[in-house]
Order: sequence, then structure tokens, then C-alpha cells
Amino acid sequence: SPATGTAFALGDSGDTFTVPVGATIVNSGTATGFGGGSWNLIKTLTLSGETDVDFVNGVADVVLDSTYNAYCFTFSNIHGSVINYSFQWNGSTDTGATYDVSKTQFANRTWNCSGGGGAPTHDAGESLYQATTPAHMNNSLGIDASECCSGQLWLYSLGSSTFRKMYNTNTLNTHSSDCLYGWITGGEIETTAACDAIQFSMNTGNLDAGVISLYGLGK
Repeated sequence: SPATGTAFALGDSGDTFTVPVGATIVNSGTATGFGGGSWNLIKTLTLSGETDVDFVNGVADVVLDSTYNAYCFTFSNIHGSVINYSFQWNGSTDTGATYDVSKTQFANRTWNCSGGGGAPTHDAGESLYQATTPAHMNNSLGIDASECCSGQLWLYSLGSSTFRKMYNTNTLNTHSSDCLYGWITGGEIETTAACDAIQFSMNTGNLDAGVISLYGLGK
């Protein structure tokens, strides 16, 4: 810099370059040739009373296309404003103009309460069949100051125009009756169109607090 259109080789075969403690490497461009399998943080949103939050491809540095084969949303300390309701998501194929993709989903839960535990159970109430409504990742969230929901949503091949899009979730939440719930859901977005936006909300009330981060898993 300031030269442009110049390519150069850094070092020779067998050389080692060491980044000392306290130094920082910032990548503002495109880095290639580092191999796959790495988690790449794309976007983090901190919640503060929103009705819903959107991650839209091409908006505010969000990437949701064929750049990555797998995307993972992580949730930390999600807290709603109304007791006994569900944290949910929906997808879009028109960059967030509408969130109504058709989904078929199974839902399983297990729990442990102060009065005794529960065996893993298929939860028909959170299962879906060709539904365009949001998909619940759990239910009956408590809203005491110390209660929350945390977990992950994985989505695969969102940019494909050939295949339906598979997904799965794994969440934990504190139930209003002093119970810990563990939820596993999975299913498919039943469209071959690219899915380019994801929206999160509570099925009643607001998203009072929490952090949602989007990662792309390197190919």
C-alpha cells in the first residue's frame, strides 16, 4: 500500500512467521487457503425489548447464502417478557419481506424438576407439518430474573436452489415451575429456493434480554 494490483509471496517454503503476544491481525478482506472447518463469527445482536430480530443476507454485514454449507445461531441467556411462552424462529426467501417458509418438524424434550425428573418425550404440541408459522424451539420459559434459555439453531445449505434445507436445534431453558427443560427439534424447510433471512421472536411478548450470534462453518 498504496500500490494496487500488486501480488507478492510472503516468505519461502519452510519459513515460520510468529505473531507475538499482544499483537492483533485484522482481516478486512478475503483470506483463502487456510482450510475448512473453522467457525467464522458473522454477526452478534444483543437483545433489549425487541418484538423480533432479523438476520438478513446482505444487510448490516450478515451473510446467509452459499458462502457456507452450514450456519449456526447461538443463543445465550434469552429472556422473554411474558411467562410460559416459547422462543421461536422463521425463515424467508425474499430477504425478509415475508417470514413464512413451510416447515415440517419433530420435537423431543426431557426435564428434571425439584419434585423429580421426566423421561424423554415426543412433544406433539411443538411438532409441525408443512406449517408456515414460526417453529418453536422450546416452551414454558420462566421469567424470574435468573431464568433464561440458551442453545443453538443449525441450518444447512441455505443457498441451495436444488435441495430442501435441513435444520436442527438444541436448547435448554428454565421452566416456570422450577424445572430444567432440554429440547431437541429437527426438520426441513420445504422449499428449493434459497433461504436468505432468519427472524427470531417470542410467540407472546418481547425479547427482553440475551445475545444471538451467527456463525458460518468454513467449508
